[in-house]
Amino acid sequence: MEKKIDRLIDVCSRLQEQRISFAWGASVLLYFSSLVTSFGDLDLFVNDQDMPKVLHALRDLGPLDESKKKEPYRTRSFYTLNAEGVSIDVMGGFAVCQGEQIAEVYISADAIEREYLWGDVLIPLMYLEDWLVFYRLMGRLDKVALLEEHFKKHRPSTRTGIVYRRGIYE
Repeated sequence: MEKKIDRLIDVCSRLQEQRISFAWGASVLLYFSSLVTSFGDLDLFVNDQDMPKVLHALRDLGPLDESKKKEPYRTRSFYTLNAEGVSIDVMGGFAVCQGEQIAEVYISADAIEREYLWGDVLIPLMYLEDWLVFYRLMGRLDKVALLEEHFKKHRPSTRTGIVYRRGIYE
């Protein structure tokens, strides 16, 4: 776990130095919210137009491979980085589709619920409420149940970073 945290901090430092907007979600978010005790890969979310700058900032951490798109995702750009054995999914324009409805997140101050301070590095974290929506759309019922249980004890925020759209784009 220490190696994963080290890579996460390294990525945060590099992107913050370049003033690139980003946030962590999925299991990394659940971990820093004390809902799980570990996570597998790191899920990094950026804006699609920033992807060239992100790839440049992370280029010497390890090989970056473009990933194939698959249902129900409508993510605009998706790369996997292998940073010293730590897998990092780098997603630009993350979106999940169900029917004709698309839930998408644009990384800005509105999409970041809080920043976790680790040493002198800020770790921007997305909204748990947004991940409840994303996990529902992805059919990840185990994560849905975990978050629903959490929100029985903790009042959910009314803020969100999700933008809803209709229609399907590639």
